[in-house]
Amino acid sequence: MALLSIVPLAAKSFISSAHELKPFRRTVPTLGVCSRGKTLRAPISMCSATAVSGDGVQRRIANHHSNLWDDDFIQSLSTPYQAPSYTQRAQKLIEKVKEMFNSISVEDGVLITPLNDLISRLSVVDSIERLGIDRHFKTEIKSALDYVYSYWSEKGIGCGRESDVTDLNPTALGFRTLRLHGYPVSSGVLEHFKDVKGQFVSSSIQTEGEIRSVLNLFRASLVAFPSEDVMEEAEIFSTTYLQESVQNIPVSSLSREIEYVMEYRWHTNLPRLEARNYIDVFGDAIKYNE
Repeated sequence: MALLSIVPLAAKSFISSAHELKPFRRTVPTLGVCSRGKTLRAPISMCSATAVSGDGVQRRIANHHSNLWDDDFIQSLSTPYQAPSYTQRAQKLIEKVKEMFNSISVEDGVLITPLNDLISRLSVVDSIERLGIDRHFKTEIKSALDYVYSYWSEKGIGCGRESDVTDLNPTALGFRTLRLHGYPVSSGVLEHFKDVKGQFVSSSIQTEGEIRSVLNLFRASLVAFPSEDVMEEAEIFSTTYLQESVQNIPVSSLSREIEYVMEYRWHTNLPRLEARNYIDVFGDAIKYNE
């Protein structure tokens, strides 16, 4: 016990004898200041402590001051986005999007028919979530998904509640969105989009609609539960399909979306990173549709 008490004292004595602290002073010249043809130079003296070791080598000691960027200082920094002009504009935009949910049965003055009302609701919810603003519309999103789920069947859904046949695009998008929100949907719904050989069906001519359907199938396959074989098959099929498609289609918002989704998959993606990327993708898509 006494030995342990002596160790710090002995170490301090050894360090003090081996490294003697001495003040180190040097003069640093500054930029010259011209005044009436004369150059004035004001030298600045800088003082720092150095340690002189036994071999005579001077080594500076890193006796830096503590970090000034503490939490209190960071919290005290102001931001212009808290000004009333910004908050009022943000609230107006939030109310405008809520009105869009409430009037989702009308689009550009044309009624959304029972043949496309499901995909319309799913697309709005998906876009809002990927833009990272879904926290403002929890009630509206819940209402839209309840509506979609009320028409969900074991074979999936079509684009609208009165569609004659099911469609891969709304089914894949609906499956992913409903599962992430806790609705009890089975992955067996994807079995109905296979042929007699057990392979997912795709046409020889790749259209934008089909590519987007397979893209949503790929996104849906990433929210699989263990032992869901059909989800693994969907991921393999959609990965191969999209890798070939992105080589053949021109550079567009769709191609950039495919590249991003395949590089940053759902389980490795950061919401803020996805929101920043989707802002550009969504903006380009709106300009293209205009």
